[in-house]
Amino acid sequence: LKDSRGFIWFGTDRLGVRIYDPVNNKIFRNPDKPVSSSIPGNSVYIIIEDIVKQIWIGTDKGIGRFVFKNQSYYPVHDHDFNKPLRNTYVQNLFEDQTGIIWIATGNGLFYFDRIKKIIKNYHAIDSESNGLNLDSINTISELKNGELIVGSVNGLYILSRKRRINNIFRKDNGLSSNDIMAVLEDKRGRLWISTNNGISRFDPKTET
Repeated sequence: LKDSRGFIWFGTDRLGVRIYDPVNNKIFRNPDKPVSSSIPGNSVYIIIEDIVKQIWIGTDKGIGRFVFKNQSYYPVHDHDFNKPLRNTYVQNLFEDQTGIIWIATGNGLFYFDRIKKIIKNYHAIDSESNGLNLDSINTISELKNGELIVGSVNGLYILSRKRRINNIFRKDNGLSSNDIMAVLEDKRGRLWISTNNGISRFDPKTET
């Protein structure tokens, strides 16, 4: 990640975070030591910067956050904040158009409530599925129309702007697999879907 201040963030496997300052040509380790006091896990899988320029880091044991002050980054220490995700593998992070941070984990889908400043589990009730599959969420993205795309090990979920389940697409609908790894929307509104069994192209409008 290259953040809004020009710093470049690197996530590593078992060694935490590295921050590169291109102006001074320096690489920094996690801002404070030991690593466990900066971020909950040492294996980092996703790093994003949100609308208020706070850095979010998804690890094998939950989420870490950093804020910028006094010309440097410092970790946010809030043990209750990360409690719902403690020892949870965070696979992806995504901020939608409304500023909600969505968290894809091996234990389901979570989101950050900015008003209450807490992380909540997302429970969607749908007549067909009895709710979003909680086994594992791999990826989250947003369509141009504001709908949310959630790729899981059990298919592709499309959530409305009110975050209710609109549709669920699986192998029976023509996808190459139910295990969705990544999704990209092209200029024509078609979805290019990466799975563990190849790539599918899918048009939500025609469901083909």
